[in-house]
Amino acid sequence: MIVAEVLIEYSTYQLDKPFSYVANDLNVAAGKRVFVTFNNRKTVGIVLDVKEYYGDMNDYKKEFGFKLNPILSVVDDFVILNKELVDLAYHLKETTISPLISTLSVMLPSKLKPSSSFGKKKYTIFVEPLAIDKDILTSLQKEGYTYIQNNQPLTQPDFNKAFGGGLLNRLEAKGAVKKLSRESRYIEESVKLKPFLDLSQDQRAVYDKILSSDDKVYLLHGVTGSGKTEVYLHLARHALDQGQSVLILVPEISLTPQMINHVRSRFGDKVAIYHSYLNDQEKYEQYQRVVKGEVKLVVGTRSSIFMPFENIGFIILDEEHDGSYKQGSMPRYHARDVAIERAKHHGAKVILGSATPSLESYARAVKDVYHLLELPNKIGKHQKIPYRIIDTQKSLYKGRSNILTDELIDAIQNRLDLKQQAVILLNRRGYTPVFTCTKCLSVKMCKNCDIAMSYHKDDNMMVCHVCGVIEKLPVTCSECGNNKFSYRGFGTQRVEFELQKLFKDAHIVRMDADQVGKKGSHERLLNEFESKGDILLGTQMIAKGLDYHRVTLVGVLSADAMLARNSYRSVEDTFNLITQVSGRGGRGDLSSELIVQSFDAKHYAIVLACENDYIRFFNQEMQYRHLANYPPYSYLIKIVLSHHNEDLLTEKTLLVKDILNKESIWSLLGPSPLIKLKRQHRSQFILRGKDLDKMIKTLNILNVEIVKLLASVKIVIDINPMEMD
Repeated sequence: MIVAEVLIEYSTYQLDKPFSYVANDLNVAAGKRVFVTFNNRKTVGIVLDVKEYYGDMNDYKKEFGFKLNPILSVVDDFVILNKELVDLAYHLKETTISPLISTLSVMLPSKLKPSSSFGKKKYTIFVEPLAIDKDILTSLQKEGYTYIQNNQPLTQPDFNKAFGGGLLNRLEAKGAVKKLSRESRYIEESVKLKPFLDLSQDQRAVYDKILSSDDKVYLLHGVTGSGKTEVYLHLARHALDQGQSVLILVPEISLTPQMINHVRSRFGDKVAIYHSYLNDQEKYEQYQRVVKGEVKLVVGTRSSIFMPFENIGFIILDEEHDGSYKQGSMPRYHARDVAIERAKHHGAKVILGSATPSLESYARAVKDVYHLLELPNKIGKHQKIPYRIIDTQKSLYKGRSNILTDELIDAIQNRLDLKQQAVILLNRRGYTPVFTCTKCLSVKMCKNCDIAMSYHKDDNMMVCHVCGVIEKLPVTCSECGNNKFSYRGFGTQRVEFELQKLFKDAHIVRMDADQVGKKGSHERLLNEFESKGDILLGTQMIAKGLDYHRVTLVGVLSADAMLARNSYRSVEDTFNLITQVSGRGGRGDLSSELIVQSFDAKHYAIVLACENDYIRFFNQEMQYRHLANYPPYSYLIKIVLSHHNEDLLTEKTLLVKDILNKESIWSLLGPSPLIKLKRQHRSQFILRGKDLDKMIKTLNILNVEIVKLLASVKIVIDINPMEMD
């Protein structure tokens, strides 16, 4: 008797264990999905193990005390998760403190997830010719029949575009053709290839060290424009020549089009693309290409780290410092940690590339945990970009605008006169972030969250940037009935409005979360800017990876805004953002300039970012981290409890505090009340300690007790959080 251990689809700690089922004569294997009955409901599970039981059902019932239910059917005709990925899921279960089913699910595209709501496979009708006496066909039918013969494989939609559906039906009626339904697959495109560029002396030295060293993790610290991407491409070619596979990750979808273009221009369409803006069918087709061994090179965002390769040579994380590599929902993994874990299995090498490495990564490199490599020089003649830091307080004192200062306006006009391009960064979308009553000074707040709603002029609506609720612009104040309001602060919509007023003939391209909601919008907007744009205005999504040689001015608005965030990473994030966006200029033969507007014009993060002096920033910021005992001098675990009933939350929070206080392996900070989000009251604990492995092991044990007492109160555990509330 064949018994399968099946993990069912429900992502709860209470059901975080496999259940046994009889496999009968079905083609069951570990890593396949199956339909089973659980709690009298038909549900989906994934098989973790299959073993033979030497006995019949009666023997099993005598030994274990219960009768096994049969597996109803097998969903998949191939193993969707290989053993390495299943083992990795167990590792993530422990290191992120998550149910196993959630770690398995995150590895798969929607159509392959172990969930009852998985999408159906898409099928395409193909047309094939049959042997027939052509004399029975009309002249038009002969033409259609010949077309089918000469264009195999041919889909029904493609034939109908050329001849219409009526002709195909008549050919089928005469027995000249047959229609076949096949699962839709990705059809490779023809791509014009470009030659690989010769590596510079610095690039060659980095490339040779990676290939010759036995180290497994490399931190490639290369200034913006130093040619890190070309090194990645040469490494990928080397691995592919050895029969190995390569993963190239970028943190954000906005960076994907350019990286895809770079990679496909060298390797053709033998590249799988995997990111969040693909639809479910497209993700499934790309995953299939990897599973079936059709491609050995993947370019994608965070989730592509789980692509089911069998023999990985290199895993490359570009812009390794970026917070987008951290998953924001369960399981809260970091792609860098997953990359290093997968590299152990494959004997692969991990390349972490950045102009502004995370302080944790650079500290590991300084201690020789990672192999530090440097690309200190830009490709091209403009090694250092001149900069100006404009004090916006002085602009206000003079009665002038703090949105666009006179200096920045003059610089933009100069570039327009020279037919050059400007990039303007403001890391805040919308028209204005605060909408205030002029009489009682009350601020329009979100009804679900304890935060101010933002005014979006394009739609004349108020929008909450946390829960997404949209409301009409108020006519009167809900507090006092006044009908006059003022606007405080400004976002990208407001800046676009001001730029259009000042530069009426300029072609302005705005790129923020409101503009890139549709598939392909990133690539469309970037192509628009490259071909006919004068000014690219956007949030942090324009700060990295863009390579346009006509950009000769980079402007940063409200550079100090991120410093006000309640996070120990706020200074590091500010430095990174300014450094990254400054690198969008000076990439061609034309000289460039950086202009930064800030109310805190002398802050070291802003000054050193303009100087492009990472080492001085690292040394100074590490002193503050050491004084405050923040990472990398300690490890943090964030625990957030939430519930719509504030009294119940308070009661459960105190019980959790008692449990956490029993352990001496960490120092406990909190509980701290957090602002309400999405109608949920929240409280937070921070665990701080020196031994992360022991902290995680202990919390895994305590979590069993905590989950039982919380009942309906939700718990979120975040190991090494990127953000602190």
